[in-house]
Amino acid sequence: MAALQEPKRPASEYVLYGLAVHEAIQQELGTKEFGRVATLQTERWKAMLEGEKAADENQAAEAKAKYEKDVAAFKEVSGEVGKARKDQTRKLLRLTKLPRTRPLPTDLRDQPEVHMEFS
Repeated sequence: MAALQEPKRPASEYVLYGLAVHEAIQQELGTKEFGRVATLQTERWKAMLEGEKAADENQAAEAKAKYEKDVAAFKEVSGEVGKARKDQTRKLLRLTKLPRTRPLPTDLRDQPEVHMEFS
């Protein structure tokens, strides 16, 4: 039996809008430069009226409802949401952990401290 995978979070209204218009904006500008495309995309999203955003909002609401239902089913089976991500983060931290302190090289241990005086 395949292991039940944790459901991924659904895209927001803005992300759904961006996926729909991204290529059209790239063609309109004649560039794929991320900054310019994202700026125009954001300006258009902010200028849209609430009624124009309704389709993206409905799609996002449906995806969110499905996500919440899937999360509830996942919790019944495995008990904890985000556990795999936490375990992976802990594993990466263990692999990259450096020693906390390093001893001074032996040739520097017996050196006198240097004090600077300013006049």
